[in-house]
Amino acid sequence: MTYYDAGLGACGNTNTNSDLIVAVSASLFDVLGNGLCGQKLCISMGGKQLEVMIQDKCPGCSMGSLDGTPAVFQHFANLDVGRMSTSWSLGPCQSQTAVSRVASPSVASKTSTTVISKATPKPLGGACRKKLVQ
Repeated sequence: MTYYDAGLGACGNTNTNSDLIVAVSASLFDVLGNGLCGQKLCISMGGKQLEVMIQDKCPGCSMGSLDGTPAVFQHFANLDVGRMSTSWSLGPCQSQTAVSRVASPSVASKTSTTVISKATPKPLGGACRKKLVQ
């Protein structure tokens, strides 16, 4: 996760740096569209959790990565850190939905697909590895 200065986001709302919002990767936002706008997301790191709302997309983020406001980032670390590994799940923190990165065996070194479901993701043919999105 990284952080950014909030403003007018892809969801059409103007936000501030003190809002508990995130931008999801453009690749995820473009696949799932504006249906992600306003959705709750639970971020976890080092025993801490924070519930945030999706309000923007991050063109420079890799699939599954997040960009949070300074308020979101500072919940987990000082801004001087700049970038940190977190896990996240779609939905409120008390009712989490699994979000896993599942790589296709033929392109495992180049691309990945984010699978969002309430059930455990099923392999997309052949052996797949899965881990929490960082």
